[in-house]
Amino acid sequence: MVGLRLPQELTDEIISFVEDDRETLAYASLVCRAWLQCSRRRLFRSIKLDGPSAVDFLNYLSVGQGGEDADASASSAKDIRKLRLVGSGPSDQGDNLYVGVILRMLSLLPNLEHLSVEHGTFVASQEQLDAATVSLKELRILNAHVPLETPQALLQLLSIFNRIDSLYLSSLTWDSVSVDPAGAASSPIPAADQPAFPLHLQVSCFTLVSRRRSFIPAILALMQRTKSIHTLSDIRLQCNDAACITAAGAFLSHPNAVVRSLSVDLAFPTGGMTCEQFTI
Repeated sequence: MVGLRLPQELTDEIISFVEDDRETLAYASLVCRAWLQCSRRRLFRSIKLDGPSAVDFLNYLSVGQGGEDADASASSAKDIRKLRLVGSGPSDQGDNLYVGVILRMLSLLPNLEHLSVEHGTFVASQEQLDAATVSLKELRILNAHVPLETPQALLQLLSIFNRIDSLYLSSLTWDSVSVDPAGAASSPIPAADQPAFPLHLQVSCFTLVSRRRSFIPAILALMQRTKSIHTLSDIRLQCNDAACITAAGAFLSHPNAVVRSLSVDLAFPTGGMTCEQFTI
């Protein structure tokens, strides 16, 4: 007896009704081969990894380069659109975000569109890295730490990208940046002549969230040294110090700046929290 085989379009439509329910998708993947393929595409569309599991997942992806499970590994890699890498907090010794591991993982995810790196300390790679090979719709870096010993770690990560439509940096601690906003803007560390500096990087929308007076001036000064000065049309700043307005003004005054929208959200903690927004 031949079982009923639904057209692929109908199978996709059925599975689409539960695409946000990972538990149901897991059960659906066990129904038959056709449902397995549809369910797996949605199961792997968005994944979240902590530090140890990121290394294990990298090893799994590497199987796609050869071995018994090569087809399954390669198929899973092609399905992933959104990846979250989450550390356990700056006080934990196991929360390191190894740039080399992240970059090798990116090289094995050809269709990745959104990357989020959260809660950890960046550790620079000792390997020679290929630059400008990946484009993303969105890169988010939240509550991360760039230690004084390896100031190039973050720039090594950014150097792999040719274009990022939306770059979001929030509560990032960069020990090498001067504590003085004016000093951070005039001499951002590391300098543009360093090998890992992403001169080629093109960003369209840039969001910065920080309570550190020197962070936003330093980052905006670094961005002026990249191709983003020609592509950055939307800047959004959230801070608690007027130094970010000065830094934004310096960016806008650059002769090659093409910014069409600037939004500044100022939060002053004294006397209760109040916010003011300035938009051009």
